Amino acid sequence: MLYCYLKSHNCTLFTQLTGHMDNTRPTYYVGIKDYKRYIVTATGILLANLTGTVTNMTKDECKAEMNRIYEPGTSDNQNYYWIVTNITVENAGYCNKNLVNFTAAVSPAFTIDGYNWSSGTYPSWSESVWMKLGLRMFMKPSPSYEKLVFLSGLGVLAVSFLCVLSLKKHITHLVSSIVSDSVLHNAGVAGTS
Repeated sequence: MLYCYLKSHNCTLFTQLTGHMDNTRPTYYVGIKDYKRYIVTATGILLANLTGTVTNMTKDECKAEMNRIYEPGTSDNQNYYWIVTNITVENAGYCNKNLVNFTAAVSPAFTIDGYNWSSGTYPSWSESVWMKLGLRMFMKPSPSYEKLVFLSGLGVLAVSFLCVLSLKKHITHLVSSIVSDSVLHNAGVAGTS
C-alpha cells in the first residue's frame, strides 16, 4: 500500500481494485470542488474491499446499485462497488456491499439561492487555490570549480592593482607628454594660418 500511495498510483493493488490504471503523478491536494480524484476513489474502494461484504450480484446489477440515488433520511445507506479481481479478464470480480460513501464538502450556504450570508445559519469558508506550480533549482558547483573561480578573481584583482599602481607612477609623465603634444600641435596649426 505504501508503494501505491507514495510512489505510483499505477500499482497492482489500485489497478485491480479500480479496474483501470492511473499514469498521472501522485497528488494529495484536498479540495472542495474536485473531491473525486483517483487517489480518493482508490482509497474508498480499498476501504470498501477491506470492510465490506461480498454479494452474489452480477456486474450489471452491482453497477445499477452503484448508480442508484439514495434518498436522504432513508435507512438504506449501503453502497456497492464492483471490485476487479483480474484486469485482463472481462467481468472478473465481485460486488462489494459496504458503508463507504463519497460526499462533496459543500456548505448549503453555497447552494441556496439568495442565501442571507449574515444569518450564520450554515458555515461558509473560502479556499486558496494555486493555479500554477513552479520549481526553482539551485545547483552547487564542484569544489574545484569554486577554487578556480576564486583564484581567477584574485588574479583579476592583482592585475587591477598593478595597472593602477603603474598608472599612478607614470601618470605625470603621460599627462605632460599629452599636454606638450597638444601644445605643439596647436602651435603648428596657428603658425600655418
